[in-house]
Amino acid sequence: MTVVDDVRAQVDDLEQKLREFFAAAEETLAAAASAPVPVGGPVLLSPELMDAVRDGLRRVRAEMQSVLDRFGQFLDQPGDPERLRQAAAGWSVVADALSDAGGKLGLDQMRTNIEWEGGGAEAYKAMVPRQGEQLSTMTAQSQALSTSLHGLADQIESFWLALGAAAALMVIAVVTAIVGAATVVGIPAACGAILVAVGGAATLILTAVQQMNTLTDRIATEQRAMGQALRDIGTAWPMPNAAAMADASVTDGDAAEWRPNR
Repeated sequence: MTVVDDVRAQVDDLEQKLREFFAAAEETLAAAASAPVPVGGPVLLSPELMDAVRDGLRRVRAEMQSVLDRFGQFLDQPGDPERLRQAAAGWSVVADALSDAGGKLGLDQMRTNIEWEGGGAEAYKAMVPRQGEQLSTMTAQSQALSTSLHGLADQIESFWLALGAAAALMVIAVVTAIVGAATVVGIPAACGAILVAVGGAATLILTAVQQMNTLTDRIATEQRAMGQALRDIGTAWPMPNAAAMADASVTDGDAAEWRPNR
């Protein structure tokens, strides 16, 4: 069972408890309204008090519906931390492959640098380090994207933990309010307790959303940079100087650009 499943179950529980609260409040109000009034005795439930209590219940219903709608939006698009971690692992593999390729481009790794001399060899020596630098840049970008995707997966789970805490806070408040709804004078206090919990839950949700937005904005920037780097390979990748490297012939009447280093 994932953290999203836990929150979904808590929201279902919250909706059930809310139905119980409103049913208990309506039952209490109906009983008070139909109670016989002793001759000459005080009115137990005046129209003004009834209206005030019902206004409180309507406000609770509206505020809770707004929160439940927000939960519904999140649950419709919960994200998938596991798939993000798989994608992060893929980019880590790419980074490792680029790093390995960059390591093999070092001049000390190539016998060309040892066994040949001449203009062609020197041009080749000038190109190889720049290709290695380009691979190092791509390696860093790939690793950064992998790290960011791991961070996003963790943040999504933290986001849902915060939503779970918000839902739990409201469930506790509503369960307590059900007891208070047993009396007419207890209903306004119960409504107030629920509204306080709604405010606390809203703060938790807002903080979680802001943290999520900050991280996704950063990842979007990194993805754009990586995408641009991939598009620029054709122009940024150091190309060989074909004119300087092409002539290896010793029979065409001019000096060869490649000569054995002996």
